[in-house]
Amino acid sequence: MKISVITPVYNRSDCISRCIESVIGQGRSEDFSWEHIIVDDGSSDDTVKIVKAYCGNMDNMKLIRFLKNKGTNAARNEAIAHATGDYCILLDSDDYFRSNALVTVAKVIKDNPSYKEFAFAADDRQDYYNSLPMLKNGKVAVFTFADFLLGKVTGDFVHVVRTDILQKYPFDEYVRILEGVFFLRFYREAGKILFSNIVITDRDRGRADSVTLTGIEISRGAIQKACTTTNFHIRWFKEDYQRLSAQKEWGRLLRRKTRYCIMLGEYSEAYTLKRELESMNISLPIYLRILLSLKLGVAYQKMFSYLLKKKYNIK
Repeated sequence: MKISVITPVYNRSDCISRCIESVIGQGRSEDFSWEHIIVDDGSSDDTVKIVKAYCGNMDNMKLIRFLKNKGTNAARNEAIAHATGDYCILLDSDDYFRSNALVTVAKVIKDNPSYKEFAFAADDRQDYYNSLPMLKNGKVAVFTFADFLLGKVTGDFVHVVRTDILQKYPFDEYVRILEGVFFLRFYREAGKILFSNIVITDRDRGRADSVTLTGIEISRGAIQKACTTTNFHIRWFKEDYQRLSAQKEWGRLLRRKTRYCIMLGEYSEAYTLKRELESMNISLPIYLRILLSLKLGVAYQKMFSYLLKKKYNIK
Protein backbone atom coordinates (compact mmCIF):
# COMPACT_ATOMS: atom_id res chain seq x y z
CA MET A 1 0.00 0.00 0.00
CA LYS A 2 1.25 3.47 -0.89
CA ILE A 3 -0.08 6.67 0.66
CA SER A 4 0.35 10.07 -1.01
CA VAL A 5 0.48 12.99 1.43
CA ILE A 6 -0.76 16.16 -0.28
CA THR A 7 0.40 19.56 1.03
CA PRO A 8 -0.34 22.92 -0.62
CA VAL A 9 1.80 25.72 0.81
CA TYR A 10 1.93 29.49 0.50
CA ASN A 11 4.31 31.69 2.48
CA ARG A 12 4.67 29.27 5.40
CA SER A 13 8.42 29.40 5.97
CA ASP A 14 7.73 29.55 9.71
CA CYS A 15 5.93 26.20 9.89
CA ILE A 16 6.51 24.12 6.74
CA SER A 17 9.48 22.35 8.36
CA ARG A 18 7.23 21.15 11.19
CA CYS A 19 4.80 19.71 8.66
CA ILE A 20 7.53 17.99 6.64
CA GLU A 21 9.32 16.63 9.70
CA SER A 22 6.07 15.09 10.91
CA VAL A 23 5.77 13.18 7.64
CA ILE A 24 9.40 12.08 7.63
CA GLY A 25 8.93 10.94 11.22
CA GLN A 26 6.39 8.33 10.09
CA GLY A 27 9.35 6.18 9.04
CA ARG A 28 9.18 3.30 6.60
CA SER A 29 7.39 -0.02 6.88
CA GLU A 30 6.94 -3.28 5.00
CA ASP A 31 3.18 -2.71 5.24
CA PHE A 32 3.08 0.66 3.49
CA SER A 33 5.14 3.34 1.80
CA TRP A 34 4.50 7.04 1.45
CA GLU A 35 5.30 9.98 -0.76
CA HIS A 36 4.98 13.64 0.17
CA ILE A 37 3.93 15.95 -2.67
CA ILE A 38 4.24 19.63 -1.81
CA VAL A 39 2.90 22.31 -4.15
CA ASP A 40 4.24 25.79 -3.55
CA ASP A 41 1.49 28.24 -4.49
CA GLY A 42 3.69 31.16 -5.54
CA SER A 43 5.39 31.85 -2.18
CA SER A 44 7.50 35.00 -1.84
CA ASP A 45 9.27 34.02 1.40
CA ASP A 46 11.79 31.20 2.06
CA THR A 47 9.24 28.39 1.76
CA VAL A 48 10.66 27.02 -1.50
CA LYS A 49 14.24 27.13 -0.20
CA ILE A 50 13.24 25.13 2.88
CA VAL A 51 11.29 22.51 0.92
CA LYS A 52 14.07 22.10 -1.63
CA ALA A 53 16.54 21.34 1.15
CA TYR A 54 14.36 18.44 2.31
CA CYS A 55 13.68 17.16 -1.20
CA GLY A 56 17.40 16.96 -1.87
CA ASN A 57 17.72 14.30 0.80
CA MET A 58 14.47 12.39 0.30
CA ASP A 59 13.62 10.27 -2.74
CA ASN A 60 9.94 10.13 -1.79
CA MET A 61 9.40 13.91 -1.56
CA LYS A 62 8.44 16.06 -4.53
CA LEU A 63 8.16 19.84 -4.88
CA ILE A 64 5.95 21.39 -7.56
CA ARG A 65 6.05 25.17 -7.99
CA PHE A 66 3.49 27.68 -9.20
CA LEU A 67 5.01 30.95 -10.37
CA LYS A 68 1.97 32.85 -9.11
CA ASN A 69 -0.62 32.26 -6.42
CA LYS A 70 -3.55 30.20 -7.71
CA GLY A 71 -5.21 29.14 -4.47
CA THR A 72 -5.39 26.03 -2.32
CA ASN A 73 -7.70 24.11 -4.64
CA ALA A 74 -5.41 24.55 -7.64
CA ALA A 75 -2.43 23.38 -5.57
CA ARG A 76 -4.35 20.35 -4.34
CA ASN A 77 -5.39 19.42 -7.87
CA GLU A 78 -1.80 19.62 -9.11
CA ALA A 79 -0.52 17.43 -6.30
CA ILE A 80 -3.30 14.89 -6.72
CA ALA A 81 -2.65 14.71 -10.47
CA HIS A 82 0.95 13.68 -9.69
CA ALA A 83 0.04 11.28 -6.88
CA THR A 84 1.11 7.67 -7.37
CA GLY A 85 -0.28 6.28 -4.12
CA ASP A 86 -3.33 4.08 -3.67
CA TYR A 87 -4.75 6.64 -1.23
CA CYS A 88 -4.27 10.36 -0.68
CA ILE A 89 -4.33 12.20 2.61
CA LEU A 90 -4.60 16.00 2.70
CA LEU A 91 -2.19 17.64 5.15
CA ASP A 92 -2.22 21.45 5.22
CA SER A 93 1.09 23.22 5.69
CA ASP A 94 0.19 24.50 9.16
CA ASP A 95 -0.87 21.01 10.29
CA TYR A 96 1.32 18.09 11.30
CA PHE A 97 1.02 14.36 11.89
CA ARG A 98 1.22 12.74 15.26
CA SER A 99 3.71 9.89 15.60
CA ASN A 100 2.57 6.65 13.98
CA ALA A 101 -0.25 8.44 12.13
CA LEU A 102 0.41 6.63 8.86
CA VAL A 103 0.91 3.32 10.66
CA THR A 104 -2.59 3.79 12.09
CA VAL A 105 -4.02 4.77 8.71
CA ALA A 106 -2.43 1.81 6.93
CA LYS A 107 -3.68 -0.67 9.52
CA VAL A 108 -7.26 0.62 9.37
CA ILE A 109 -7.24 0.44 5.56
CA LYS A 110 -5.73 -3.05 5.56
CA ASP A 111 -8.30 -4.31 8.08
CA ASN A 112 -11.23 -2.80 6.13
CA PRO A 113 -10.58 -3.40 2.41
CA SER A 114 -14.19 -2.84 1.31
CA TYR A 115 -14.02 0.92 1.96
CA LYS A 116 -12.84 3.53 -0.53
CA GLU A 117 -12.71 6.42 1.93
CA PHE A 118 -11.65 6.70 5.53
CA ALA A 119 -11.82 9.52 8.05
CA PHE A 120 -9.75 10.14 11.16
CA ALA A 121 -9.75 12.71 13.93
CA ALA A 122 -8.03 16.08 14.21
CA ASP A 123 -7.09 17.33 17.65
CA ASP A 124 -9.29 20.44 17.59
CA ARG A 125 -12.52 18.57 16.80
CA GLN A 126 -12.64 16.05 19.62
CA ASP A 127 -15.59 17.64 21.42
CA TYR A 128 -17.64 17.46 18.23
CA TYR A 129 -16.69 13.88 17.43
CA ASN A 130 -17.55 12.75 20.93
CA SER A 131 -20.96 14.40 20.65
CA LEU A 132 -21.97 12.30 17.63
CA PRO A 133 -24.69 9.78 18.50
CA MET A 134 -23.14 7.39 15.99
CA LEU A 135 -20.08 7.08 18.24
CA LYS A 136 -21.89 6.46 21.52
CA ASN A 137 -20.99 2.76 21.54
CA GLY A 138 -17.34 2.99 20.53
CA LYS A 139 -14.59 4.74 18.60
CA VAL A 140 -15.62 3.64 15.11
CA ALA A 141 -18.59 4.69 12.99
CA VAL A 142 -19.75 4.19 9.44
CA PHE A 143 -20.97 7.36 7.74
CA THR A 144 -22.87 7.42 4.46
CA PHE A 145 -23.17 9.99 1.72
CA ALA A 146 -26.71 10.74 2.93
CA ASP A 147 -25.44 11.46 6.45
CA PHE A 148 -23.28 14.27 5.09
CA LEU A 149 -25.74 15.52 2.48
CA LEU A 150 -28.54 15.85 5.01
CA GLY A 151 -26.37 17.41 7.70
CA LYS A 152 -26.46 14.51 10.15
CA VAL A 153 -22.66 14.67 10.16
CA THR A 154 -20.83 17.96 9.64
CA GLY A 155 -17.45 19.51 10.23
CA ASP A 156 -13.85 18.66 9.59
CA PHE A 157 -12.21 15.26 9.47
CA VAL A 158 -8.83 14.07 8.32
CA HIS A 159 -9.76 12.35 5.07
CA VAL A 160 -7.97 9.46 3.41
CA VAL A 161 -9.48 8.90 -0.02
CA ARG A 162 -8.67 6.58 -2.89
CA THR A 163 -6.53 8.49 -5.35
CA ASP A 164 -8.66 7.55 -8.35
CA ILE A 165 -11.71 9.20 -6.76
CA LEU A 166 -9.83 12.44 -6.11
CA GLN A 167 -8.48 12.46 -9.65
CA LYS A 168 -11.97 11.87 -11.04
CA TYR A 169 -13.48 14.84 -9.17
CA PRO A 170 -11.02 17.77 -9.02
CA PHE A 171 -11.59 20.77 -6.79
CA ASP A 172 -12.87 23.93 -8.48
CA GLU A 173 -10.02 26.41 -8.78
CA TYR A 174 -12.11 29.58 -9.06
CA VAL A 175 -13.44 29.31 -5.51
CA ARG A 176 -9.86 28.58 -4.31
CA ILE A 177 -11.02 26.94 -1.05
CA LEU A 178 -14.57 26.07 0.21
CA GLU A 179 -13.95 22.38 -0.35
CA GLY A 180 -17.01 20.97 1.45
CA VAL A 181 -19.22 20.63 -1.61
CA PHE A 182 -16.44 18.78 -3.44
CA PHE A 183 -16.09 16.29 -0.62
CA LEU A 184 -19.76 15.46 -1.07
CA ARG A 185 -18.88 14.08 -4.49
CA PHE A 186 -16.17 11.93 -2.92
CA TYR A 187 -18.68 10.64 -0.34
CA ARG A 188 -21.20 9.77 -3.03
CA GLU A 189 -18.58 7.90 -5.05
CA ALA A 190 -17.27 6.05 -2.00
CA GLY A 191 -20.77 5.17 -0.77
CA LYS A 192 -19.72 4.74 2.84
CA ILE A 193 -16.94 6.21 4.96
CA LEU A 194 -15.29 4.49 7.89
CA PHE A 195 -14.53 6.96 10.68
CA SER A 196 -12.02 6.06 13.38
CA ASN A 197 -11.97 8.48 16.29
CA ILE A 198 -8.20 8.37 16.55
CA VAL A 199 -6.34 11.68 16.47
CA ILE A 200 -3.66 11.56 13.78
CA THR A 201 -3.27 15.29 13.04
CA ASP A 202 -2.67 18.39 15.11
CA ARG A 203 -3.89 21.61 13.51
CA ASP A 204 -2.95 25.23 13.98
CA ARG A 205 -6.12 27.30 13.58
CA GLY A 206 -4.96 30.37 15.49
CA ARG A 207 -2.99 31.85 12.61
CA ALA A 208 -4.10 35.12 11.03
CA ASP A 209 -3.36 33.63 7.59
CA SER A 210 -5.23 30.39 8.20
CA VAL A 211 -7.03 29.16 5.07
CA THR A 212 -10.09 28.65 7.26
CA LEU A 213 -10.22 32.40 7.99
CA THR A 214 -9.84 33.33 4.32
CA GLY A 215 -13.17 31.66 3.60
CA ILE A 216 -15.15 34.00 5.86
CA GLU A 217 -17.73 36.10 4.01
CA ILE A 218 -16.03 39.46 4.56
CA SER A 219 -16.15 40.73 0.98
CA ARG A 220 -18.34 40.64 -2.09
CA GLY A 221 -15.80 38.35 -3.74
CA ALA A 222 -15.95 35.84 -0.89
CA ILE A 223 -19.75 35.84 -1.02
CA GLN A 224 -19.70 35.38 -4.80
CA LYS A 225 -17.49 32.32 -4.40
CA ALA A 226 -19.73 30.95 -1.64
CA CYS A 227 -22.66 31.46 -4.01
CA THR A 228 -20.79 29.57 -6.73
CA THR A 229 -20.24 26.58 -4.45
CA THR A 230 -23.94 26.67 -3.54
CA ASN A 231 -24.74 26.54 -7.26
CA PHE A 232 -22.54 23.43 -7.54
CA HIS A 233 -24.40 21.95 -4.58
CA ILE A 234 -27.77 22.57 -6.22
CA ARG A 235 -26.73 21.28 -9.63
CA TRP A 236 -24.84 18.19 -8.51
CA PHE A 237 -27.14 16.93 -5.78
CA LYS A 238 -30.72 17.92 -6.69
CA GLU A 239 -31.60 14.37 -7.71
CA ASP A 240 -30.11 13.02 -4.49
CA TYR A 241 -32.32 15.30 -2.38
CA GLN A 242 -35.33 14.14 -4.39
CA ARG A 243 -34.37 10.48 -4.05
CA LEU A 244 -34.04 10.89 -0.29
CA SER A 245 -37.32 12.87 -0.06
CA ALA A 246 -35.34 15.58 1.73
CA GLN A 247 -37.54 18.61 1.03
CA LYS A 248 -36.60 20.35 4.28
CA GLU A 249 -32.86 20.11 3.56
CA TRP A 250 -33.42 21.11 -0.09
CA GLY A 251 -35.35 24.15 1.08
CA ARG A 252 -32.53 25.08 3.44
CA LEU A 253 -30.11 25.00 0.51
CA LEU A 254 -32.38 27.21 -1.61
CA ARG A 255 -32.70 29.69 1.26
CA ARG A 256 -28.92 29.88 1.44
CA LYS A 257 -28.74 30.60 -2.28
CA THR A 258 -31.46 33.27 -1.92
CA ARG A 259 -29.50 34.96 0.86
CA TYR A 260 -26.40 35.14 -1.30
CA CYS A 261 -28.38 36.53 -4.23
CA ILE A 262 -29.86 39.25 -2.03
CA MET A 263 -26.45 40.19 -0.63
CA LEU A 264 -25.04 40.39 -4.16
CA GLY A 265 -27.95 42.53 -5.39
CA GLU A 266 -29.19 39.80 -7.72
CA TYR A 267 -32.81 40.52 -6.85
CA SER A 268 -34.47 38.99 -9.91
CA GLU A 269 -32.96 35.58 -9.18
CA ALA A 270 -33.76 36.00 -5.49
CA TYR A 271 -37.45 36.53 -6.32
CA THR A 272 -37.42 33.40 -8.50
CA LEU A 273 -35.99 31.37 -5.64
CA LYS A 274 -38.49 32.92 -3.21
CA ARG A 275 -41.38 31.77 -5.41
CA GLU A 276 -39.93 28.27 -5.64
CA LEU A 277 -39.66 28.11 -1.86
CA GLU A 278 -43.23 29.33 -1.44
CA SER A 279 -44.41 26.58 -3.78
CA MET A 280 -42.88 24.19 -1.24
CA ASN A 281 -44.64 26.01 1.65
CA ILE A 282 -41.28 27.32 2.89
CA SER A 283 -40.89 30.99 3.80
CA LEU A 284 -37.78 33.11 3.86
CA PRO A 285 -36.77 34.54 7.24
CA ILE A 286 -38.42 37.90 7.79
CA TYR A 287 -35.15 39.84 7.62
CA LEU A 288 -34.46 38.45 4.14
CA ARG A 289 -37.98 39.30 2.99
CA ILE A 290 -37.47 42.89 4.16
CA LEU A 291 -34.04 43.17 2.53
CA LEU A 292 -35.45 41.80 -0.72
CA SER A 293 -38.54 43.98 -0.81
CA LEU A 294 -36.53 47.14 -0.05
CA LYS A 295 -33.55 46.05 -2.18
CA LEU A 296 -31.16 46.59 0.72
CA GLY A 297 -29.10 43.46 0.18
CA VAL A 298 -25.87 45.20 -0.82
CA ALA A 299 -26.04 47.55 2.18
CA TYR A 300 -26.65 44.54 4.44
CA GLN A 301 -23.65 42.76 2.90
CA LYS A 302 -21.37 45.70 3.70
CA MET A 303 -22.62 45.89 7.29
CA PHE A 304 -22.31 42.12 7.69
CA SER A 305 -18.74 42.21 6.35
CA TYR A 306 -17.82 45.00 8.78
CA LEU A 307 -19.16 43.03 11.75
CA LEU A 308 -17.28 39.89 10.71
CA LYS A 309 -14.03 41.81 10.37
CA LYS A 310 -14.51 43.14 13.89
CA LYS A 311 -15.34 39.70 15.24
CA TYR A 312 -12.29 38.00 13.72
CA ASN A 313 -10.02 41.06 14.01
CA ILE A 314 -9.41 41.15 10.27
CA LYS A 315 -8.12 44.36 8.74
